[in-house]
Amino acid sequence: MEQDPSLRSTIVTVLILDTEPDWDRLLRMLDRGTRAVPRFRHRLVAVPWGLTPPRWLPDPDFDLCWHVRHLALPAPADLRTWTEILGSA
Repeated sequence: MEQDPSLRSTIVTVLILDTEPDWDRLLRMLDRGTRAVPRFRHRLVAVPWGLTPPRWLPDPDFDLCWHVRHLALPAPADLRTWTEILGSA
């Protein structure tokens, strides 16, 4: 299921900040959020032979740091630069 773009459970959040946050604090807040909504820590698992629909199960190897990316825009680091980068992706 995760290989099929129409069925993939992708969630993207972009934080636009005017200063660099305390990354440890930000990760703690995101960690707390994923624990409050456990589905964010689940993965889709296919059932053998496709007898039933795939199921969401807790991911025992969930690693929040793998999911969170830290990027900085090149100067002048404004919304115009961001849209130019998105347009070229």
